[in-house]
Amino acid sequence: MAQQDAKLYLIRWRSLISGEVDFCEKVLAASPEEAIKIAGEGESSEILELYNLKAKEM
Repeated sequence: MAQQDAKLYLIRWRSLISGEVDFCEKVLAASPEEAIKIAGEGESSEILELYNLKAKEM
């Protein structure tokens, strides 16, 4: 990823149980898909199954 191609994305972690956004984080990435992948790195599959991650360019 070239630095000039990177954009800042706001990732919303929406709970599939309550439907509420539990938390948000900012990620620097080349695409919304990459931003979601970066946000989910290091999280267990059990945690990721409980959330719907959405990316919005800032």
